[in-house]
Amino acid sequence: SARGVHGCHRAQRQREELLGEQPLPQLRRDLAEQEARLQQLLRGNDWAKRLHALQQERDRHQQQGQQLLSNRQQLQEQLQHLEEQLLLRKQLVRQCEENHQLSLRIRSYEEQRGLLQKGEPCPLCGSIDHPWQSVHPPDDDRAVELAQARAGLEQTQAELAQHRETLVVVTRDLEHLGQVQTEHGHQVAELTEQLVPLLSEQHLGTLDTCIPAIAAALETGHQRAEELRTRLAAIDTIDGQLQAVIDDMAQRIYLWHVSLY
Repeated sequence: SARGVHGCHRAQRQREELLGEQPLPQLRRDLAEQEARLQQLLRGNDWAKRLHALQQERDRHQQQGQQLLSNRQQLQEQLQHLEEQLLLRKQLVRQCEENHQLSLRIRSYEEQRGLLQKGEPCPLCGSIDHPWQSVHPPDDDRAVELAQARAGLEQTQAELAQHRETLVVVTRDLEHLGQVQTEHGHQVAELTEQLVPLLSEQHLGTLDTCIPAIAAALETGHQRAEELRTRLAAIDTIDGQLQAVIDDMAQRIYLWHVSLY
């Protein structure tokens, strides 16, 4: 019918407008290539974000490492000071022990002096004259000094043991941090090896600016792919309509021929 022919011509014009100067197979290839590029960009975006996160973590680890090194240096200096102090305190304790022993010996002499009787000979010197019998010696604080010296020694030993334990922990943390940094270095190298060729192929700049460049390329790529999908969907719809019209016209022609016989 005339209406069917007119509809065919109109649909054909719409189809030609959608195709432009590109044949349909080329449009489908363009969409396939665009989708493949989007997949590459998505992988690159993931690599770039992982690389950026690793670089940030590397910076944090460097700061932690510097702090740990500073802590270890301080601990080593404190340990050296405590070891010197420990030696002095040991010497002080030995001196106080000797003084305390001497004090005990003197006290025993004082006890003997208290037993002296006027006119009786001293068992030590034989003298019967005891002019110092009634003189009381000053209070002896050697025992207190010894107790204080021993307490100071124990405190220094405890501080030294604590600092040594802390130094072991700091050293272990430094070793663990070094292992983590080595592993992250391998990951950074692997991601860089994957990402650099993609950036070069897609003309997306350098590693330092790749994240916004990839994001912009993804946005543009999604828009381009959506445009191609919309055009192809419209062309497929028109092709379906044309095929329906052709089938209807063929059926009408067939029925007209049958009616002639």
